[in-house]
Amino acid sequence: MFKWHITQADKFSLYDWLELNFQIFGVQNSHAKKMISEKYLAFANNVNFIKFSLDGAPVGHCSVIIQNVYFYSTLFRVAFVTSVYIYPEYRRKGFLTPLLLKVDEVARSYECFATLVIARKAVGDMYFKQGYRGFSIFPKINVKPNLNFSDNSLFKLRDINNLTLNETYLNTYKGLNGTLERNEAYWDSLINADDYGNHEFLINNTNNKFSYIVVKDDKVIELAGDSENVCDILEKCNISEIEISKDHPAFNLILSRIPSDFTFRPEPKEGHLIKVYNEKLPVAVNLNNLHTSLYSEKTIFNYDSSFVNILYLNQW
Repeated sequence: MFKWHITQADKFSLYDWLELNFQIFGVQNSHAKKMISEKYLAFANNVNFIKFSLDGAPVGHCSVIIQNVYFYSTLFRVAFVTSVYIYPEYRRKGFLTPLLLKVDEVARSYECFATLVIARKAVGDMYFKQGYRGFSIFPKINVKPNLNFSDNSLFKLRDINNLTLNETYLNTYKGLNGTLERNEAYWDSLINADDYGNHEFLINNTNNKFSYIVVKDDKVIELAGDSENVCDILEKCNISEIEISKDHPAFNLILSRIPSDFTFRPEPKEGHLIKVYNEKLPVAVNLNNLHTSLYSEKTIFNYDSSFVNILYLNQW
């Protein structure tokens, strides 16, 4: 008989939870730890822990984070499942099933439209059996080597308020499926992460049209604001790729100004997977059509259609 322990997080329990999972999943980079911790703290009131045991011994656990996500420009409440772990001695015995069923209970108690999880291809089948379906196509623009890039220090992040960042972010991404609502505490954590080098914000306010891009290593992981200003920043950066969906407002201008090409990789059992609870909603019908495209037309997937893309900084 399983014994379940479901609790809502606070900052003290979050610290212990994160330390445990950093050890389990081998997270050692101090900057990564700090960013993950600050993100959880920013949404602490939305985090739930699920743990279960058998005869006093821990069997497994996960966390469930309640978030608001835009689908077709409308906010829907969803549950993100993270830190899914079954202890080694209990694996291959079907114990993931009761854990995910308990996730369903928690998500439904918050009246969530759906639950999302990130899965590696190796475990995608396990989630598939529980009703999860993939929608990831890993869209990106591959940038050709630019030997003429110049100093981008002019665009370094300086004093800017979170309201301006959030307005710019929403003006660009609100109409794109999979965009998460961000709170002020999370914007603070993103700016803090820029300070200690996890990623870099670059800002362009030419003609009072505030725009920004976020660069991690040599990849652009987010870009918002005036398309011309965004391209001006990109032309001065030494980058290899831009994570961007084809329905992004700056997509066509980037391809015309930056020597590059667009690629995508549909994966029905890798990346983000979703389990929808209300199949009658129009958004559910659209998502189901997308799933069908990924399965039956993988090699000829029509990337002109609307799809779902969750930004790197919005992933759990």
